[in-house]
Amino acid sequence: MLLKKIRKPLFSLLILSSFAIGASSTYAYKIWYSGGYRPYPVSGSPIVVHPYSTFDTESITAMNNGAAQWNSAGAGTLLNIGSTTTNTSYPNDNDLNQVTKGARGTDQYLMQTHVTSSGYEWVGAWYVNAIYEADIDVNISHPWSNAVSGNSNYYDVGNSFTHELGHLLGLDHSGVSGATMWSGSSPGTIYKRDIAQDDIDGIKDLY
Repeated sequence: MLLKKIRKPLFSLLILSSFAIGASSTYAYKIWYSGGYRPYPVSGSPIVVHPYSTFDTESITAMNNGAAQWNSAGAGTLLNIGSTTTNTSYPNDNDLNQVTKGARGTDQYLMQTHVTSSGYEWVGAWYVNAIYEADIDVNISHPWSNAVSGNSNYYDVGNSFTHELGHLLGLDHSGVSGATMWSGSSPGTIYKRDIAQDDIDGIKDLY
């Protein structure tokens, strides 16, 4: 099944520290990091994500479109796709949020977000676990496309990347099948390019 290909929990601590907020019937989003990404993005200073230099123009456009989706949620300007890098190491704790790519095997994830730096912060009444740096990796062992209407034989870059940006911001998988943060993907699927109300509710809860 492809439901586990997008992101596998990497540390038991992450699993233990994540908690579900979806007890209400009106939403089913879940929080991965209760403190989101710290320091919180402020106006004019969003989280910057740096793609590897060999991504083609269409893929960079898809990444920008994914960032724009989260920025449109009503929680402020959260993300910006910045300058490219030449780093090929994943994950890489180097004070940069990077997007890498490599042939990881067809039995592995499609894309994956790895938190390279995190910690606990006191917020006045309790501690929250926060992301300080995270990298996203694209597994090019799988076939990828940027076709406007999708391609039934390829996975869609924008579809999966928008999902991974949700993880970088601190969201876990949603229980709503139409949400961007719903786990898993199939060739030709493109609906996750556009965030759903459940995604909006989740990100506004964090930020």
